[in-house]
Amino acid sequence: MAGEATLRIAELELGDGGVYVARVRLASAVVEEHSFTFRVHESVPEPRIVPRLVSRTAEACNVTLQCLGSEKGGINVSWKSGDQLSFLEGSSDWYQLSGGSTDLRVSWWPNSSDPTFTCLLSNAFDQKSASLDLASICYNGSYW
Repeated sequence: MAGEATLRIAELELGDGGVYVARVRLASAVVEEHSFTFRVHESVPEPRIVPRLVSRTAEACNVTLQCLGSEKGGINVSWKSGDQLSFLEGSSDWYQLSGGSTDLRVSWWPNSSDPTFTCLLSNAFDQKSASLDLASICYNGSYW
């Protein structure tokens, strides 16, 4: 479209946010001045799920799952069971833990539905997820 331009700023660092002024010289030798404000955000790190087997019986497996990657703060941690990752943001299937905890305590039965649990790390501009199959932790050959 006529009259539109794009300004690209490369190699930004976290401290580079603020108010910037751009002076644009148009073909008619008119100079326009435009100011804009922006913030620089860190990308979300790759999450990693660390499982801890609490107990395992023939009937159930109790596991604590810890989602690592939100240690710096400013990152939301959400969990989901099942392998359907569509509609990551705003889906009612995702839930956050209270008290800022990243640990999810799970009781899983061999006849339960999908054994996949997924951790989603997100901020206002980025999101990444990691998944873990509980069957690989809960099954030991003698049970199930």
